[in-house]
Amino acid sequence: MQPLLDRVLVEKKKEETITTSGGILLQASRVYDEGTVRATGPGKHTEPMVLKIGDEIIYPKGAGDEVPGGRIMFQHQVIAVVNEAAEEGGED
Repeated sequence: MQPLLDRVLVEKKKEETITTSGGILLQASRVYDEGTVRATGPGKHTEPMVLKIGDEIIYPKGAGDEVPGGRIMFQHQVIAVVNEAAEEGGED
């Protein structure tokens, strides 16, 4: 699947589940989801693509549209790219 313009195809990370002592599975409640960019469009003349295939990203729950293979959303809906160097305290 090839997204058009400034859209990206994102594969959502599996949500963590918590099992209670009674055996009930609970999903962690979050405001944001995490995923991996699997495909990008070419961008727009006024907005070049910043995201690239393989980027680990954070985006609001429910952003974009569910499609076979993941979610398609606009690049501007992505809140952050998870940067390993920043996680280790190397960059901001």
